[in-house]
Amino acid sequence: MELLMRMGMKKDMLKGEAAARGIGEATARDLAWLGAKVVIADISKSGYAVAKSINDSGGEATFIKTDVSKEESIKNLVNETNRLFGKIDIQVNSAARLKVGLF
Repeated sequence: MELLMRMGMKKDMLKGEAAARGIGEATARDLAWLGAKVVIADISKSGYAVAKSINDSGGEATFIKTDVSKEESIKNLVNETNRLFGKIDIQVNSAARLKVGLF
């Protein structure tokens, strides 16, 4: 938090979006630990459990089911985040699709 303060950010400015697994989940937890209000956006419903875990640990998080391959889903995410928190200060895009094997 001290580093963010030195960068000119205030605790109430920290609001962000991240995902429900892997790097996104770790980022969501880290941002919440720093005091950010976190929106977890993921196609998987596992985001509910991550948001609950963050809230149970004293952070503030909500989950919005989002399919980043669909424009309407992204618009819903942005609109709902703005409705809940006023604006988005930090956005983390960790969506990926992996193909393993011979091509």
